[in-house]
Amino acid sequence: GIWNRQIVAVKQLHLNQLTRQEKKSFAKEIRIMSTLGKHPNLVDLYGYTLEPPCLVMEYIQLGSLSYLLDYCEDQQIEAKITDGRIKKKIILGIV
Repeated sequence: GIWNRQIVAVKQLHLNQLTRQEKKSFAKEIRIMSTLGKHPNLVDLYGYTLEPPCLVMEYIQLGSLSYLLDYCEDQQIEAKITDGRIKKKIILGIV
């Protein structure tokens, strides 16, 4: 999406109606992301909507770490991620 004239990622829950537990989980994710503050290893949370339930976040061109680790078919990216030095840097960054 576009927000304040910049490209953003919009994470939308694809459910017609949220259960009580899903609402709690969504609210918890908002609280956690909003209290973490700026960090080079985390995407920024810019905002959220309740109807429909969405998170508006910093857009990362290559996608999520999960996508890169599990689904990316770009051989150059895969070679970098499977490099032990890069893995160590990612792990230390997460910690």
